[in-house]
Amino acid sequence: MNSFQIKIAGTVIAAVRDDHCPPLDVAPAHRAFLVAPAQPPHITLNIHFGNLPDLNLGEAAFDAGANWSLYLQEETWVLAMRIIMLGSEPYRLAVFQKDFTTGDLYAREISWVSDKDPGVKVSSVQPLQYPVDEFLMINYLARRRQGMILHACGLLDAGRGLVFCGVSGAGKSTLAHLWHKAGVTVLSDDRLIVRPNGGGFTIHGTPWHGEAGFSLPASAPLTRLYLIQHASHNYVRPLTPGEAAARLLVRCFPPFYHRDGMTFIVDLLARLVTEVPCCELGFVPDAGVIDFVRGLP
Repeated sequence: MNSFQIKIAGTVIAAVRDDHCPPLDVAPAHRAFLVAPAQPPHITLNIHFGNLPDLNLGEAAFDAGANWSLYLQEETWVLAMRIIMLGSEPYRLAVFQKDFTTGDLYAREISWVSDKDPGVKVSSVQPLQYPVDEFLMINYLARRRQGMILHACGLLDAGRGLVFCGVSGAGKSTLAHLWHKAGVTVLSDDRLIVRPNGGGFTIHGTPWHGEAGFSLPASAPLTRLYLIQHASHNYVRPLTPGEAAARLLVRCFPPFYHRDGMTFIVDLLARLVTEVPCCELGFVPDAGVIDFVRGLP
């Protein structure tokens, strides 16, 4: 296809290829979020294919390790993506304007060599592969003071939006499976977007699911937030706003490299923990935790 649009938490991202780029392919995780181009998108990403531009990247403003690095060049941000087996040179570059409403993704052809398929060339382009989609949303939402991404499982149970926030291994996927078996709508088992809505907060499903694979383009009003951990028995402990905010800060995805964006995230967390009940939830990984949570005041 020549172009497509996806919608995440009310934000429409359009991917548009140039004449020299192969047809675009939509990653499986994004297919449920496809929308018809009925209105101008909030973000437009132009896709190019061939040799990468020589941008003289310099020193990274943020280094995520082997997979990607971020560079600031005058009025643009440059995201350099790498694959370890291909060496240290980027295989993709994404160049974004500072307001993150427009950008250009440059992709080059790569060759995968394996025992089964020696020398197979892959030239299709999935433009919104990690980290492009998440990076765009993190920055677009923060710079417009519109929301943030939480490392959390979220669900809609009898009109209530519940969030179970935790680091990797805390039990998000386990809880997603348990609530799903109980007939509850699970928005995501790993990453949620939280947006203020004037009178409260709304949680939104995202394409960035975890091991359980739950990922829905739906939303719910946020009524309660739990910081989760495995325990020998089910219990809940109220958290002070300061304790909740500190624990949530290391369970969200803020733009560490941007001062104003970080200020917004800290302010948003302060408002969130003041307006939404936040508790620590220790749980036993069985169906009993559902009745326990439903029975809480």
